[in-house]
Amino acid sequence: MFIKSITLFLLTIPFLGIASGIEVEKWTKIDEKDGVNVFQGVVYGSDMVAFKGDTIIKASLEKIVSVIYDPKLVNDWVMNLVERKQLSSKTPYDKIMYTESYAPWPVSNRLFIYSAKINLSRDKKRVDYVMGDIDEKYWDKAPKVTGGVRGILHNSAYIIEDLGNGNSRIEVRVLADPKGWLPNWLVTYFQKKWPAKTLSKLRDLCEDPSYKSLPVIKKLFK
Repeated sequence: MFIKSITLFLLTIPFLGIASGIEVEKWTKIDEKDGVNVFQGVVYGSDMVAFKGDTIIKASLEKIVSVIYDPKLVNDWVMNLVERKQLSSKTPYDKIMYTESYAPWPVSNRLFIYSAKINLSRDKKRVDYVMGDIDEKYWDKAPKVTGGVRGILHNSAYIIEDLGNGNSRIEVRVLADPKGWLPNWLVTYFQKKWPAKTLSKLRDLCEDPSYKSLPVIKKLFK
């Protein structure tokens, strides 16, 4: 059996069930590894496969958002990321992004363009880093990749909550249609591996005492 829809993307980053009208109606826990809980989502009436992961990080919201935002670090924590590039921006916290995600032969790499917005709650206790589909006109600004398949990123997010005492909870939710052909084994592999590997590497970077938050993120939290 071949399943057509799975997210090979990450990244990166906000309210689900709004932008495209597609909602995940049921989550089932399928794994727990390296302190990360991994879930499979069901979208009734669709072939799409959604997944999410969550973990606790011993770091502030500001520091976690800074690591996610930092273009110099993204390849150090997002699993199978080939490239992430900014295409345009309205503000430092509202951007149009491009991502290429690696897929093993004979499957083609997946390409995504999407909006990425940082939403900070009034009490500064929660950040939703929201990602979703955008107008196809932005493909004109994206890198030209031979053999890559253009996918669609629907409602995806990093949701980060302040738990107090220097601890934060982060959850990543991904819902996308990468189009084209994908074998079932690759679907299963990404469901289990991507959230655990991505969040555990992100946690390591955030808990590194030598890392200092970017000025643009510090300004957001003032």
